[in-house]
Amino acid sequence: MVLSNEQIMWLKKVKAGMTEEELATAVKDDVFLSLDRDSHLIRVTYHPEFNNGWNSMIEIPKKVSLTAEGSSALDIELERRKADVRNNLWFPIIVGFITYLLGLITGALFL
Repeated sequence: MVLSNEQIMWLKKVKAGMTEEELATAVKDDVFLSLDRDSHLIRVTYHPEFNNGWNSMIEIPKKVSLTAEGSSALDIELERRKADVRNNLWFPIIVGFITYLLGLITGALFL
């Protein structure tokens, strides 16, 4: 499963722990809600409150946690991104520098 940057951001926040105020603003975000309802990577626990009887029930988010699938998906995605940086950034830089040094030494010897 490939996660977007925003999904990874939300999963990191959930793993670090969210206050009820942060959670109240987070449940208004579509990406956050898709992690709960569509992907099942997080679990949000709601607490019902009644203002004027049974007809006016409001669900207030109280607690959020990562599911086992969400935790493993986050770990896999972070490891994949770390490997991408290593393979696509540092490896070509190191190989290019070594090639440059070998060319410089070879050119200095044969001139």
